Amino acid sequence: MQLKKYLADWSDTLSFGSNDLAKHRYYEFVQHHYQSALKKMYSRFSGELQVEWGSVAAKYYRDYPPESYELNRLTFSFPDFVKNTSVDFGWPKWAYDLAQYELAEFVVFTDEKKIKYCNGLSINPTLLLLEFEFDIARWVISLDRAEKLSVAKNLHILAITRNPTTHLCQFTQLSPEILDVLRQIDSQLPISAMNPTIKFMQKQSILI
Repeated sequence: MQLKKYLADWSDTLSFGSNDLAKHRYYEFVQHHYQSALKKMYSRFSGELQVEWGSVAAKYYRDYPPESYELNRLTFSFPDFVKNTSVDFGWPKWAYDLAQYELAEFVVFTDEKKIKYCNGLSINPTLLLLEFEFDIARWVISLDRAEKLSVAKNLHILAITRNPTTHLCQFTQLSPEILDVLRQIDSQLPISAMNPTIKFMQKQSILI
C-alpha cells in the first residue's frame, strides 16, 4: 500500500458548514498547536536539522491550513512541505526522505488493522511500500545506536510493517526476490514455503 492511500483512510475532515465563527475560532486554536504537533511527529528531523520551528510552523500553517480535528493528522502534509520549501529553509537533499520515513513509521505503528494468522501465506495488512532516494532506515538505526553514520544515497523501495508480536515497526529494503514473492502471492500463484526468501519475509513480518 502507498503512503497516500494510508493517509486517505484518516477521514475526519473538518466540516463547519456555514458557521464561519466556529471555523475562525477552531483555526485560531489549532494554530497554536502546529509547532508542538510537528516537533513531536518529526522528532528526528527536528533534532538532526536543528529546526527553528517558529518560522517553519507559521509557514506550514499558511500553506497547509487545518483539514482535520485530529492534531497528528495536521502534520501529514509536512513531507510535501519539506519538498516544496527546500530552498527557502535550506533543507539538505535527504530531508524529504527523513520526513517521509517518520510519517510512515507513525501511520504503520498506529494502523488499526487486525493482523490475523491464517492457513498458508498472507501479506501483513500493515505493509507499506515507499521509495527512498537515500538510505534513511540504516541512518536512523545508526542514530538510535548513537553511531550516526553519514546519510548515503541509495535509491530503493522500503517495506515497513508492524510486527504482530512486538507491535514494533520493521523496515526491510526490498530485493528482487522479495518483490517476486509479493507478486506471486498477490496473484495467488503457488509458491514453496521452503523458499528461503519466504522465511526471511516472515522474520521481517512482511508475510504472516
